[in-house]
Amino acid sequence: MDNRITMWWPLAKSLAAFLNTQIIEEGLSIYPGTKGTGKKYPSMEITWDDETDIFIQKPTNSNVKLWVDIALKCNSSDPVQAYELQDIYQNKVLCAIKEWPEQVLNELGIASKVSIPDIISDGDIDRPTSTSRIVVKIEWRNS
Repeated sequence: MDNRITMWWPLAKSLAAFLNTQIIEEGLSIYPGTKGTGKKYPSMEITWDDETDIFIQKPTNSNVKLWVDIALKCNSSDPVQAYELQDIYQNKVLCAIKEWPEQVLNELGIASKVSIPDIISDGDIDRPTSTSRIVVKIEWRNS
């Protein structure tokens, strides 16, 4: 990744592409960026939170946070069903992300350490849709 200072966009694209190969569900859309109100359900939007600790003179490492927003629709009046769906999709993402650093190294030429500092609920404010956010922290360095 010559002449790059920031990595949030290559990492967001890479994560979306990787999750598309790992989580195969009929009708599921996984993409970088957000479609706002035009999204279809189920979907996973990979959006950028921040990139910190950037060294401009010698960009060899930084920290990036991406969000994986899981948007589902559950028409059941039983909230347990929506929670069970969220739990299933969250765990599919978390299991897949464990393998992603190897692709980051091969595809982008950077070493990465990935952690999940938070998984956040939408507070059930938009039922029958349900959204959760997995915060993905990536500490990267040139390899």
